[in-house]
Amino acid sequence: MGNLKFITTSGLTLSLLFGGQAVAGNNYDSRAYIAPSVSHVWLDEDRETSRNGYGVNLGLGKAISKYINLETKIFYNDYDGNLGQNDWDSFGLTGDIQYFFSRGTVAPYLVASAGFVDSRVDGKNAVGFVSEYGTGLVYKINENFSLRGDVRYRFNNNFNNNLVSNNSDEYNDMVVNVGFVIPFGDKKTAAPVAKAAPVAPQKPVVIAEKDSDFDGVKDSLDKCPGTPKNAKVNSEGCVLLANLVDTNFNAGSADLSKEAKAKLDILAKELVNLSPNKAIEVQGHASSEGSAKFNLNLSQKRADTVSNYLKSKNVSNKITSVGYGETKLLVKELTKADRSKNRRVEIIWK
Repeated sequence: MGNLKFITTSGLTLSLLFGGQAVAGNNYDSRAYIAPSVSHVWLDEDRETSRNGYGVNLGLGKAISKYINLETKIFYNDYDGNLGQNDWDSFGLTGDIQYFFSRGTVAPYLVASAGFVDSRVDGKNAVGFVSEYGTGLVYKINENFSLRGDVRYRFNNNFNNNLVSNNSDEYNDMVVNVGFVIPFGDKKTAAPVAKAAPVAPQKPVVIAEKDSDFDGVKDSLDKCPGTPKNAKVNSEGCVLLANLVDTNFNAGSADLSKEAKAKLDILAKELVNLSPNKAIEVQGHASSEGSAKFNLNLSQKRADTVSNYLKSKNVSNKITSVGYGETKLLVKELTKADRSKNRRVEIIWK
C-alpha cells in the first residue's frame, strides 16, 4: 500500500498549498456543467486480480455556493486479470460533494462521495456500497473549459456476496481521475454597479428671523418691540421722530442751524398735540474721524442742545439725551459723504 500512501499524501499537500491562496477569487460560476474523465485504479490485493485497472467517468454537477459543488457521477471500471486471476467489471453511481478553497484560475478542493456499484467477476454479480474521499484541482483554461484531476481513496463493500475465493467483501482501492469540465450556457456576469450621480452642493437654507412688528428690524435687534405698522424707525426699531444731520449744526459744534430750529419747531408742535406719556430719547452720534473722546463729547453736547430746545418749546414728555460718539455708525466710512451720514442726532420714542 506504499504507493497509495504516497499518492494520498501528495494530493493533500497540493490542496493545502494552493488552498493557502484562497482569499482572492471567491466569485463562482453557478452554471451546471458536464465533467468527463478517465481513471487509473490501484486495486486492493484481496480482489485476487491484477493490481491495475482503468475506467471512464461522466459527472453532472453545479456549484451551489462559493465553496460547495454537488455532482452526480456514473463510472465504469475494468480490472483485467492475468492468467489464473479474476476478471472484474464494475459499474457505479455516486453523489459527490466538493469543497473548494478558492475559485480562482487554480481551484483546489476536497471531495467526498457515496453510492452503489455493481460488480461482475467471472460470471458472478453483486451490488455493493461504494464511498470515496480525496482531493483535487481545477485549472481554468477559459470561462467555458477547465481541466480537472483528483486522487481518491475508494471503499467498496459487497455485503457478503463472496465474489472471490477468499470470501473477502471489503476492498480499499486508490483512484486517480483526469478529465475536463464544460459548463452549460453563457456565464452570468454581475450587473455593473451604477455610479451615483454627483449631488449638486445644496445652498444653505436661510431662515429669515422673525420681525414681529413688521418695522424692518428683526426681533433680536429690535429694542422697541410693538411699534406701529409702517412707522419710521431707526436701526434699533424705535420710532424715529426726527433726524438732524450734520449740516443742521455748525461745523464741529453743538450750535443749531436755522434749518435745524425750523425742523424742531414743527416737531415740538406735533409732540404737544400727541401723547405726553411717551418718553423721548435724543441720541447724539458722531463719525470716527478725530479722537473717540472728542466725538463722544460732541455727540453728547448736540443731544443736550436738541433736548433743551424741545423743552423750551413746551414739550412736556420726559426727554433724556445720550451721546454715543462713534459707537453706532450707520454706514462704513469709505467716503466723506459716509462720514457725514454718521454725524447725526436721532429723536426717538422709547
